[in-house]
Amino acid sequence: MRKQIKIVTVLGILVFACILSAGCTSTDTGIPGTWELTSQSDNATYVYTSGTIIFKEDGTGFKTVTSEDGDPFTDLFIWTRVNETNYHSSFRYIVNLTENETALTVDGDPAPFSGNGFIGTWTLDEPMELDDGIFNGTFLFEENGTGSFAWHYQNGTLKSTYPLVWEWDKTGGYYTYYYPDDDYTSEFTILPDGTGIAVYHETYWETYNRIIL
Repeated sequence: MRKQIKIVTVLGILVFACILSAGCTSTDTGIPGTWELTSQSDNATYVYTSGTIIFKEDGTGFKTVTSEDGDPFTDLFIWTRVNETNYHSSFRYIVNLTENETALTVDGDPAPFSGNGFIGTWTLDEPMELDDGIFNGTFLFEENGTGSFAWHYQNGTLKSTYPLVWEWDKTGGYYTYYYPDDDYTSEFTILPDGTGIAVYHETYWETYNRIIL
């Protein structure tokens, strides 16, 4: 879900850029740490009044931003190092299951899905009203760690589908998933002068300063 239902979650989408502390090089420090939003390109899809990103050493992290309407929200993500100066990130979503695995929700979204065991098909209990109509939503989780989320019109015709990848988070004790083809994944590059730039879908960027604690 989260593709259109709760677009604020998508906000996150990780783009990072950094200015490293004086005397340090990009390879000395790497990406882990806390970063504060400093600017966005004029064509940014979402405009924030403030934002903070924390990259954890274990390849996970979270981004907290405040939108123009004053509402703060936080999203989780996973990140990987491509090489010494380049990083890739994708937002991940936490799957909340009831103990008997017959009801499912995503992160803090209250819209419930019904199913029978995590592996299999999950159907949105109540149709969701979006900008262009009313739709049914369906998750599919395959045993091989892949799956999809799909929107269907009320007559059953497919509107859109989004491939996903899921895994079991041993530390948190829950399933998570992300969309590998999500437009809002980011590519982040640390520049030679210690600054950095992150680009969303080769379209727009955000910059950040490292917070020295």
